[in-house]
Order: sequence, then structure tokens, then C-alpha cells
Amino acid sequence: FPDTWKDWWFSPQDTELYQFMAKDNIPFHSLLFPATQVASGKDWTMCHHLASTEYLNYEDSKFSKSRNVGVFGTDVIESGIPVDLWRYYLLAIRPEKQDSVFCWQDFFDKVNNEFLDNIGNLVNRSLVYCNKQFDGKTIEVEYTEAQQAFLTEIKEACDKVTAAFEKDTIKEANKLILAASKLGNRFFQEQEPWARIKEDRNEVQETVNILVQ
Repeated sequence: FPDTWKDWWFSPQDTELYQFMAKDNIPFHSLLFPATQVASGKDWTMCHHLASTEYLNYEDSKFSKSRNVGVFGTDVIESGIPVDLWRYYLLAIRPEKQDSVFCWQDFFDKVNNEFLDNIGNLVNRSLVYCNKQFDGKTIEVEYTEAQQAFLTEIKEACDKVTAAFEKDTIKEANKLILAASKLGNRFFQEQEPWARIKEDRNEVQETVNILVQ
């Protein structure tokens, strides 16, 4: 499909173009590139939103490929650390309003205390419990009052996450995701499925169903 790019670049009424870059590229993407589009006389999709960041520094200095200061793609591969952990940390420290610093100790702290202990904990305990007790199956449910209250709370939390992403405040969205995950972990503890399963198996499956979804 060699011409499908035209569906995006020649549909200004239907396409919102977000461009992601560091702050030093703003002049080109806000002035020079749009000027060439206008000069061509064609009905191009123009930039809708410039998502720019400040600079990411390394420990107590600046990244420098020539001086071998920093951590780069090949280093990430050779480290053996799963790529999702790198992605999480870079989003958590995204320099949206001011320069930020890549710090190894902070990397391990955030990965362990936020990504694994919070999000990872919720995902793992929910799926493991669902597989162990209910063969990995979810059900159509009639929610209890407590379950419905949690669903309302989590929907509001997720709406905030979506709004943050649409405004390109990705670092803020990351914080809001952590907050939503904490709500899930709190709900798991409050519902005590390990104890309630002896009394009402269906209600516990409903709780687990909510957490899995």
C-alpha cells in the first residue's frame, strides 16, 4: 500500500498531528517545516501539537556519545534489564517543564517501588489469583455496593489519565496511573478475597473480575 501515507498527510480535517521532540528542534518544526508545506500549495495536514521537552542529563553531567558519558541503546540491550523498565523510568522522569537527570539509583528505586511494587503487584496478584481460583475465567456480574463504588472511583481516575495523555503531560499521566493502581491494590486488600472465598465464591469472582478488567 505505497500511497496510504496520503490518508494521513492530506486529511487536515480528520487528522491531528502530534510531533515529539527536544526543545532545540522547535524552530524547525514550528516555522520552517510548516512554511515548506504552505509553499507547496497542497492541502497538507499541519502540526496540531508540538510535544517538546527540556533536556535529559546523566548523573552529574550531560549525555555525550563522543565522550561515552551516559547510557545508550546498546547499553540497554547488553544490560539484560527488560525494556519495559527502561520505558517506565524514562516516562517517570520525562523533562516536560525543566531539565531532568537520569540517575542509576533513582532508576532502581522507581522501578522497584513504583513499577514493580505498585503496578506489577496489582497485575500479578490479580491474574495469579484469577488463574488459581477460577481457571483464568471472568464472569458477567451484579456488583455489590462496594464494588460499584470502586468502579466509579477507578473510572474517574482513568479519565484523568486520558486527559493528561491528550494534553501531552505524560509524566503527570504516569503519576495518575500509579494512583489508579494504588486504588486497585487498596481494593484488593479491603475485599480480602482469600478470606471471603470461604463464604461467597461468586462475590470473590466478581471482585477478581473487576481487578482483572
